Amino acid sequence: MLAFCRTKDGNDYRNETLAQIGDSILNLIIAERCFSSGKNKKEIDDARKYYGNNICLYSITQDKKFQNFCYHSTAMYETAKKEEQVSVGNHDSIVEAIIGAIYLDGGLDAAREWIYKNVLKDFFLCTT
Repeated sequence: MLAFCRTKDGNDYRNETLAQIGDSILNLIIAERCFSSGKNKKEIDDARKYYGNNICLYSITQDKKFQNFCYHSTAMYETAKKEEQVSVGNHDSIVEAIIGAIYLDGGLDAAREWIYKNVLKDFFLCTT
């Protein structure tokens, strides 16, 4: 439930600390997958930048319609007033928070499986 909590708690969104855990797990799984594919440091860094960037994670949020499950105002929708909209750069915290929640609830194997299926489904950077 906390992963989908996009409401403000003071100056922070309530799911930001969970998203921080998810970001770390995502980077670990990307690096692990690249390493097992024989990739070098630069290729691992490139893959982490690509799969962990806001645009990539935002597209997952949009594709899976995660914003429909969030506890938030209408600020995540394009129909909201411009000054009230959550910027694209902030949408990634939903995916990262989901990863963090899966890791805390189900462990690293469960998080790895979810990341492979939802984030790394087109894992071209480390398989070519």
